[in-house]
Amino acid sequence: MARSSAPGTAFLLGEHAVVYGEPALLFAVGRRATVTVETKSGEEDKMPDSAYVREAVGRAREHAGDDTPLRVEVESDIPIGAGLGSSAAVSAATLHAASRELGAPMEREKVAEEAHAVELDVQGAASPADTYTATMGGYTVVGDEEKRRLDVPGGADARFVVGWDGGSAPTGEMVEGVSRLVDRNRVADDIVESIGDLSRMGVERAETGDTDALGALMDMNQGLLDALGVSSSSLSRMVWAARDAGGHAKLTGAGGAGCVVAHPAADDVLSAVEDEAEEAFVARVAEGVRTEE
Repeated sequence: MARSSAPGTAFLLGEHAVVYGEPALLFAVGRRATVTVETKSGEEDKMPDSAYVREAVGRAREHAGDDTPLRVEVESDIPIGAGLGSSAAVSAATLHAASRELGAPMEREKVAEEAHAVELDVQGAASPADTYTATMGGYTVVGDEEKRRLDVPGGADARFVVGWDGGSAPTGEMVEGVSRLVDRNRVADDIVESIGDLSRMGVERAETGDTDALGALMDMNQGLLDALGVSSSSLSRMVWAARDAGGHAKLTGAGGAGCVVAHPAADDVLSAVEDEAEEAFVARVAEGVRTEE
C-alpha cells in the first residue's frame, strides 16, 4: 500500500494570463489531498468516480508498464472547484502514490509533467501552474519562459488569509469565457499582458524577501481580473472586507466563485473575511507532493 499527499495552491498573481504564456506567482497552501493506493490482484479496480483519478492511474500504469487492479481512496480538505487547485493536488498525489505502488516511482519533475497532462485531458485547457506548484511546493513562478521554485527569504514563515464563499465554478468554462473576450477585444489582450507584467514585478519583490510589497500588486491584479469579468459579488465582498480591515486581497484561480487570498494574515483581516465567507483560515506555505506513512 502506498499513500501520498499534495497541497492545494493559490495564485498571488497571474491567473488567466498564465494560460497565454504570461508568468504567474503562486504558493502551495497548507491544506492537502491524500491518496491511498493498494494493489488488488484478481479483483476489479475500486476508485472514486473522478476523471482526474482515473486518468492519473492510467498514466501511472503506462509509466510502470503494469495494469494490476488497484484500490484508490482519496481524502481531501481542499474545497473543490474553488480556486485552490484541488484537482491538481489529487492528480499529483494519485500519480505519486500509484507509481510507487506499481514499483516505478516517478521523479518529482515527472509527476508535475504528468499531472498537467491529466488536467489537460480532463479540462481541455489548463496551465501547468497548479500542478507544478502542488508537486514542487513552496513558492513558484510558472510561465512559458520559466518554471521554477522561488527562493523567497523568510517566505516559509509568511501567512495568508484564505476566504471561501462556499461556491465553485468550472475552470474550463471560466477560461473559455476569457478566451472569447480576448479574441474579440484587443483591450482584453492588453489586460492579459498587464497581468503578466504584475507577476514579473511580484517575482522580483518576492526574491528580495519583500512579501509586503506584493499587497499593492495583488490589489491591481484584482482590478484587472474584474475587467476580464471573472470576479463575482461574493468574491468582491471578501476582497473589500479584507481591504477595509487594512489588508490586500484578490481572487485566486479561475474565478466566478470560490476563494480569495489576502495579506497580511492579521487578526483584523481574518475576522473581516470570516464575516463575508462560508469559511476562512490562515494558510501556511506548504511543501509539495510527499510520501505519507
